[in-house]
Formats: sequence, structure tokens, C-alpha cells
Amino acid sequence: MILGESNEQYHADKSVSSSKLKTLMTKGAAAYEQMYLSRSYVPKQTAAMKKGSDFEDAVCGRIELAFVPDGMKLTTKEGRAFKDENAGKLIVSAADRGFFQQGVGNVRRVLDKYSLWGDEQPTFRRPYDGLPGIQARPDWFVKSKSFSVDLKTTESLHKFQYKIEDYLYHMQAAFVRVASGIDATQHPLVVVEKSFPYPCRVVWLSEDYVRDGVDLLKRGVDKLAHHYRTQTWPLLERDSITIQPPERTREYLHLGRDNANPVDLDDICF
Repeated sequence: MILGESNEQYHADKSVSSSKLKTLMTKGAAAYEQMYLSRSYVPKQTAAMKKGSDFEDAVCGRIELAFVPDGMKLTTKEGRAFKDENAGKLIVSAADRGFFQQGVGNVRRVLDKYSLWGDEQPTFRRPYDGLPGIQARPDWFVKSKSFSVDLKTTESLHKFQYKIEDYLYHMQAAFVRVASGIDATQHPLVVVEKSFPYPCRVVWLSEDYVRDGVDLLKRGVDKLAHHYRTQTWPLLERDSITIQPPERTREYLHLGRDNANPVDLDDICF
């Protein structure tokens, strides 16, 4: 476990992380090569990504906050003076004040309640056959319990469970397990809602979920190792495919019904 490594150092390392492998899985080999090898394409940080990073810094107390007073516009003389007075601080708009006050407080209370504070942003890195290595960096790691803790924001706590596979959070957990070499890791996600009253809960990934993530990781890195070995980075794995109608569509067609609308096709004149 490496402590104190900066974000720049972590992302500059050639080792494969969960975000890099996710790029291969969702955007393809050519995107992977352009983003992480030739670096001919440098993605820009989105506003949502910056807000999430700023929120984590606020939770950890790594940055001081300055809240814009109600009614103040930063483009006015008064607003510019406010920015100058708070140089070096994170300027938080009135619209985001609740999230950065109540939301941060709610997350800290949950971290306290379940004893989830640990070493901040440790790096795990190890060799891996066919690749430059693999690496992982949870938000916190509680060594005494092998808890790998990650902070997530969401539009809805109730729907968050359906986002695990969309965002490959189980594979992200698997990277920590494999890169650390610790088989007994547990993976709590501290999830906070981005709207009032900013509720927060801990979502524990089950062992079955983490094992599924490990299986997905291994299949993914095997595929990636093939690209490294052959130095082929296709835009698409298959640029010509044949598709079949879904079974439900076929069943409805056989019944003389339209899949999209509850109408009987016998009533329609062709």
C-alpha cells in the first residue's frame, strides 16, 4: 500500500486501473490506445466530475470552503472582491450550499457511525501478466478490517442499486482486491443523494457481487493483454453484425399484435 501518491502520479502510471479497463469495455480498444498510450486524446473534466471531486475534498477537510452569499453575482464588482478575498478556497454557489453543508455533514456522520474512516486514497499496485501492471485507489482503506471504502453521489438512493453494473462499481471493488492481494476485502460504498435533504447510507457490496467483479476484471484484462501483445487497437471489434428481433417482439408478431402498442393488427388495413 502506497500512501501520499498524488492524483497526477497515480494517473500518470502505466498500470491498468478500473477506469482504464472500463474505457476498453465501453468505448473500445482504439479509445483506450488514444487516451492512455499515445495520449492523442485528453478527455476534459466535466462539471459533474469536478463537483464530485470537490465534494470528496470537502468531506475529508482537504480544502476550505467559501459560500457565496444569497443574491451575490460573482461577475459584479462585489462578487469579484469576494473571490479575491477567498483566493485559494473552493467557492461554493448558493445553489450548492446545502449539498456542501448538509451533505458533507451527513456523509461524515455515516463514516463515524460505521467506523469507515481510514487511510485516505492509498494506492495498490502490482504486476500482472501481459500488462504494465494493475492498480487501484479507494477513497479510504481501513487496514484493521480490510474495508475498501468509496464515496459515491447519486440522484436517488432508491435507484442506486440499479447503477452498480451500469458504472461497474463491482469491478472497481475487484481491482482493489486483486491489486492489494488481500482476499478478504469488504467494499462499503458511502452513497449520498445530491438533492435536499441529502440523505446518506452505506451500501455494502456482497461477496457474490465482488466475485462477479473479479470474474469481469479477469476477462477484461485478458482481452486487454491481447491488444498489448498484438499491438492492435481496433475502433470496433466487429464492424458488421446481424441482429434478430427480441423474443417478445417475435411472439407478438406471431400473435398478430404490435409490440409497441396494445392493438390488434387485424384491425389495421394494409
